[in-house]
Amino acid sequence: MLRAIIFLAAMLAAAGAQAQLAPVPSPERWRDYDGGADGFTIRVPGIVQKRPWSDGGFPAVHYLTGSVEESFSVTVVFYPPSIRGSATPPLIAQRFATLMLARVSADKPTRNEADSCGGGAPGHVVEAPLPDELDYFARVCVTAETVYKVEAVVNREKLPAALPHVRAFLDSFRTRARLAPAAPAAPRPEPPKPAEPTPPPPPAPRVTVPMPTAPK
Repeated sequence: MLRAIIFLAAMLAAAGAQAQLAPVPSPERWRDYDGGADGFTIRVPGIVQKRPWSDGGFPAVHYLTGSVEESFSVTVVFYPPSIRGSATPPLIAQRFATLMLARVSADKPTRNEADSCGGGAPGHVVEAPLPDELDYFARVCVTAETVYKVEAVVNREKLPAALPHVRAFLDSFRTRARLAPAAPAAPRPEPPKPAEPTPPPPPAPRVTVPMPTAPK
């Protein structure tokens, strides 16, 4: 229990945030938060701490809210087409989700699947137990220039009461950023050409067998 609280407190301190010491209120009392130029909105339980960030070497902005036992965050990662290669948005979302699970040492996810985000962006969702009696929930959303990482870490002892908070946070995320163009559809295969008719075999040669004549 103590280690779980210390872990979450460290997450808040790393972001330069003052922990919201009061328990997280019910979602009915949350407010709408607008990320402005970062192109998203989300419901939050209290004060939001925003600061410049770096995610895997990519420039980012980090938003953090919640309490010591329920930490909620949005990381806006700038990930332009010039570094994506041929990877499609669903594939990028899956790759980010895999890296996120590895970073928190979540090797036994209970949910790990594609799921679209509010605003129509392709995405991915993961849920997993963590060491130190914590539980991890995350949604990845991919737009034309940006990858959004929406995350929640909860003390497992508080999970029954905290789960509605987690759902309210992750499900309320909406992006208004420009979506990446859809991958071109694969060309339809041409129908097979009908087989050319096989010419009939040439007629067999006629053989005339002379009939024997009657003796004279």
